[in-house]
Amino acid sequence: MYTMSQINHIKDLSSCGYRISEISKETGADPKTIRKYLSQEDFSPVPPVVQEQPSKLDPFKHVIQEWLDEDKRHWRKQHHTAQRVYERLVEEHGYAGSYSVVQRYMKKCRCVQTEKANLELVWDPGPAQVDFGEADFYEADRLVRKKYLTVSFPYSSETQSTNRSFLPASVPTITSGFVSATRIPAGKKGM
Repeated sequence: MYTMSQINHIKDLSSCGYRISEISKETGADPKTIRKYLSQEDFSPVPPVVQEQPSKLDPFKHVIQEWLDEDKRHWRKQHHTAQRVYERLVEEHGYAGSYSVVQRYMKKCRCVQTEKANLELVWDPGPAQVDFGEADFYEADRLVRKKYLTVSFPYSSETQSTNRSFLPASVPTITSGFVSATRIPAGKKGM
């Protein structure tokens, strides 16, 4: 193996008009080696090509994907964990592989889902962000689950976020919650 300075010396001699036999006498390098270095442009090491080996999990990946697709229709807390997928594979399909293989595959699947789910939000002046859902609230020292509506103006320099909660999720209730949430506070100019 020659150093870069030796290889550059060989290339310099060639560019000055020396023949390969003359370069060989001058440097003591074999003519085949000289030809190799003269024909080579890039001396960066070639990264190794990683070939994926077949996994014991391969025959079960379609089953796991079906379970994960089904999970999308359920609450997040009801989704399969790697442990639960492993247990179901062993019980229902006779999987003989290790838990760590299942765990690595689940992590890879979740990374793909996370990449798809993350988008940068860009807000122009004017629009509001509206969301609704369910949460637990304390009312008269009693824990009550209610529906809520949140309205925020993300572009505004004012950090105004208005929350309205209401029990019956009817159209008039949602509409009145939205109207009261979007009113401009007294003394404020437009957002």
